[in-house]
Amino acid sequence: MVRSLVLSILALMAASAALAAPLVEPLPPPPTAGEGPPGCGADALEPNDARRQARPLEADTPRAATGCLADIDWFSVRLDAGQTVEVRVEHPPGQRVVPKVFPPRRRKPVGERGRDASSSWVRVRAAKTGTYRVKVRARAPTPVPYTVLVRARGGG
Repeated sequence: MVRSLVLSILALMAASAALAAPLVEPLPPPPTAGEGPPGCGADALEPNDARRQARPLEADTPRAATGCLADIDWFSVRLDAGQTVEVRVEHPPGQRVVPKVFPPRRRKPVGERGRDASSSWVRVRAAKTGTYRVKVRARAPTPVPYTVLVRARGGG
């Protein structure tokens, strides 16, 4: 009797194992070299990943872009000495997208920076006439849409 009970249990176990679906789906293959999260580095303004590739911004003309941790976007704005500008980046609440402004031929950012839940900004008074570079970097591992806007006033 014990033997028949054991054989019955083994038969049930074999039948249920054959019918059972896997509990875990197989993992997708790892990304190939150069791939990142969808949307990272693929915004409409690319290529603008290097300072020398900075895309010009016009005052009061918003530009939409997408950024993520590995994607630095560069823009440029032409300023006259004495002109004051605010570079504002609007982004989804809770995300962090950081703009920095660099004077002509300088590697150190300038300006007064601030932020709130859905925007970050830099205010700069141009010390000299020239092309100022704007570096924008998202501090997120996934794509973050943002809009950059330059507001200028005054001039020299």
